[in-house]
Amino acid sequence: MISLYIIAYNEEEIIERCINSFAPAVGEIVVVVDSKTTDNTAEVARALGARVFPFEWINDFAAMKNFAMDKCTGDWLMYADADDVLDPESVTRVIDAVAFAEQNGNNMITSEYYTQHDADGKPTANNRVPRIVKAGLSRWKCRIHEYQACGLPRQYISNIEIHHRKPENRTGGTQRNMIMLEKSLADPKCDEIERPRYLFYLAREYMFSARYQDAIDTFEKYVPISTYPAEKHRALCDEADCYSSMGNIDKATETLLKAIEFIPAYVDPYVKLGVAAYCKEDWADCVEWMNEAIAHLGSIHPLFPLASYNTYLPYDYISIAYSKLGEIEKAYVCELRVFKFLPNDKRISENITYFENALGLT
Repeated sequence: MISLYIIAYNEEEIIERCINSFAPAVGEIVVVVDSKTTDNTAEVARALGARVFPFEWINDFAAMKNFAMDKCTGDWLMYADADDVLDPESVTRVIDAVAFAEQNGNNMITSEYYTQHDADGKPTANNRVPRIVKAGLSRWKCRIHEYQACGLPRQYISNIEIHHRKPENRTGGTQRNMIMLEKSLADPKCDEIERPRYLFYLAREYMFSARYQDAIDTFEKYVPISTYPAEKHRALCDEADCYSSMGNIDKATETLLKAIEFIPAYVDPYVKLGVAAYCKEDWADCVEWMNEAIAHLGSIHPLFPLASYNTYLPYDYISIAYSKLGEIEKAYVCELRVFKFLPNDKRISENITYFENALGLT
């Protein structure tokens, strides 16, 4: 049996949506409600058949998730945030993935996790995360930005799709996160595994709050002690974005070149360098960097990848750059590639019409 567990704080507005999306795929739902909750989350979840337990909040998300895991009775444990939604086509995929794992000796199943969406609801950013584990395999670690620590995982990479759909009226917990991360780093018990992770996510929280110099300073503390190559690469790209936001393009460029030297495969720094050249109206450099990006489109970053970077964005920028250089035919070919991804975009359609007229194709 698959047990789903959810931790919740004032989720009355969305808990029903979450439970109803996952319920057909699992045999048990456990909802653990934060003691500071003031709404009817527990009542709604209980009415939908969930087993509901209170948890005294101790500023530790990992502790709360471990408590939830311990309340599950299934052979396989699956987690969800209250604002997660299981894609309808993935109901059978969950069941099939567990059956496959049982037959083939896997003890962990990963899923696609779409964390951002465009105005039409299409995913624009995703991560692949461990989503279902064999009971007893893992425990959650780190009090915030927690992760599952697993003993000898044998992963099955599934096609399960889960969407993170935060309500529009919810502003997020950036301030809370920063306070928790700062306190966690100040804790004498913070160890060599937790410290890099806390620094990385604190730097990103500063970045999201437009505290760019604080973010840069924190990334600089993180990078030398990083133990996760993809995370270090993402930190360098984020640090470059902070420099760009402060108008220091030279430092941004220097940092992106460090990212490329560290891991040449990932597309992100090439796109960012191409955009920087575009902003300086250096069309030849824009073409050069975007061609590098196109050459690396198959290498999707494993941490916070942006769909646009890996699909249409390099072609969009290079099309404009080619046009500025007078290479209309190349610009037209690239814009057609963009159109495949954005067929309803008025700007792209107008650009294609312009290029066709310039080439005498109409």
